[in-house]
Amino acid sequence: MPLITRMVNLVERMARKLHQSDPNKSEKLLEWSIRKIRLNRSFHLKNNKVIYRGEIYWCELGENIGSEESKRRPVVVIQNQKGNDNAPTTIVAPITNATINLPIAVPINRAANPNVTGTIDLGQVKVVHKSRLIGNSIDKLKNAELKKVDHALMKSIGTYQYLIHEQRDNYARSLNRQLREIQQELGVNKNEDILSAIQSLKKNNN
Repeated sequence: MPLITRMVNLVERMARKLHQSDPNKSEKLLEWSIRKIRLNRSFHLKNNKVIYRGEIYWCELGENIGSEESKRRPVVVIQNQKGNDNAPTTIVAPITNATINLPIAVPINRAANPNVTGTIDLGQVKVVHKSRLIGNSIDKLKNAELKKVDHALMKSIGTYQYLIHEQRDNYARSLNRQLREIQQELGVNKNEDILSAIQSLKKNNN
């Protein structure tokens, strides 16, 4: 079947669906399909776009389903820098105007740049091709903000508890290592003998 015939059939099928769903949303999905074709025609030109973690760009998120973030909106680049340097795609988190009182969200306020003021939603992380990022970055997160983003991201994907456990285990191992060194220095074999040994040293020095 010729390509033009297949395309006409596809458009006719999509037109019939308009009567079975929200016409306004269906129209937006059709418009986004056209814009997506344009992006797809030139995506290879942006494969090597230089971007950095923590930068903020306008991004064409398109028309998505349900409560997924849609349209053109600012996003924060959260992918690691090695991936940004070598991959044609990156990972972003959208900035929304909505107030999100959850640990997976990070408020951001820029008096000089109201487009960036809002909430970074780490519950809506998305992989996008670099061609969706429009122009140059419009802002960049401060180190303190990026640290909050890292914590919120770990909570969003469920790895925060493992980090806490790992830190606790590392602290316990470090403490035990120091206690063993103190035991060797004092010539004792048990932790409970350390205090007695120190008291004895004090008496001898006096």
